[in-house]
Amino acid sequence: MRRHLAAPVLALAVVLGLVLPAAPGQAALATPYQSAVPQASWVPNGPVYSIAVSADTVYLGGDFSRLTNVDSGAKVTRHNLVALNRTTGAPRTSWRADTDAPVRVITVAADGTAYVGGDFTTIAGSARSRLAALDTAGVPLPGFTPVVNNRVWDLVVDGSGLLVAGQFTRINGLYRPGVARVATADGSLVTAFDANVTGGKVQALATWGDILYLGGTFSGVGGQPRPFAAAVALTDGAVTSWAPEAVCDNCRIRDLAVTYNAVVAAVGGEPGGWATAWESATAERRWLKHADGEVQAVTVDGPTAFFGGHFAVRFGGLPRAEVAAVDLSTGTMESFRVATGGDALPGVWALDAQPEALRVGGGTALANLPYRRYLVFTDPTLIAPPSHVTVKLRMKGCASCKVRLVQRVSGKPLWKTSWKRASKGKVTIKDCNPFFAR
Repeated sequence: MRRHLAAPVLALAVVLGLVLPAAPGQAALATPYQSAVPQASWVPNGPVYSIAVSADTVYLGGDFSRLTNVDSGAKVTRHNLVALNRTTGAPRTSWRADTDAPVRVITVAADGTAYVGGDFTTIAGSARSRLAALDTAGVPLPGFTPVVNNRVWDLVVDGSGLLVAGQFTRINGLYRPGVARVATADGSLVTAFDANVTGGKVQALATWGDILYLGGTFSGVGGQPRPFAAAVALTDGAVTSWAPEAVCDNCRIRDLAVTYNAVVAAVGGEPGGWATAWESATAERRWLKHADGEVQAVTVDGPTAFFGGHFAVRFGGLPRAEVAAVDLSTGTMESFRVATGGDALPGVWALDAQPEALRVGGGTALANLPYRRYLVFTDPTLIAPPSHVTVKLRMKGCASCKVRLVQRVSGKPLWKTSWKRASKGKVTIKDCNPFFAR
């Protein structure tokens, strides 16, 4: 069955003088899942750069120092890394692994080990050089101690190996620019893997079968010209013949996703950014979408590719702000649209699609709601949100009453309509709903 994730739609149930509250911990979403799946109610005070979902836990990495429950006002201190209950969205009180600098990526192995990369040099009080492994309690594994000499951007677990991408040149003192493979047991460099990346950093990784796809700012791989995107053998890093045409002269491939027949990329560049899909077999370009700002994140859910970034006005020729969705096969823009507010920078940096929800991380804020930086959209099948809401009322015993609508979240009024006087017990209210307005 084809699934569509939709932006929040405000449910209006109207009687005379009604105040419409949002349910605690939810962003007033009219979906079949509203009562069963809470929306994110804990708000980080800085951007989220990575989201990883494993079993009953959601991990967030970024550049923050605390999270606040917007309903209760409760606060917890967490520096750059937090584990949330997947069902309730609440921080796990017994799990804490603070870092001294931003976390850029988290990935979780089948055994529950969380691998964390970024800019940090300490995690949970232990010295770790930009790359660490945590057990299910958030404790650094004592034997995993690789030394990375610059930022780690992306990680992929593959059996007993961990693929590492970034703007480093050395791991454990050995020269491996941009991408390397380390053993999951102890972080030692797997010397048989050497992709020989030149001309820039590697920022994105994705695997399919025995192929590793690379994206970044580099110009060459394995002695061959490969501007910004390439594919190498997963075992030894040998470059393959897969060589897509660059979509711009000064590209930055920020993120990659792979399906059985497509490689999908989120691309930054000037002017604006791009979203594209290539055939995984031939590297032929399937479609290309331009945005008015950088595209920084991508995830694929069935037939749909979701993109995030700091585009503020248009994506693919349509009005979209920070999040957009494209049909993976045809490149047709989907109706999915999120009503954002405030500054588009730094925009969306992380997307994660699961059966129950699409999770969005970055600096994004919902328009006229207190939810920001980490957003959870449940998975309904809904039409696109309207730009206006029209409500027709019929009131018995009150032929000429004055009526207006008010919505509140956590006791704070978000919007209200003007007063309207009924005629013969009937009134129609046509007001732009600012929840959908940019």
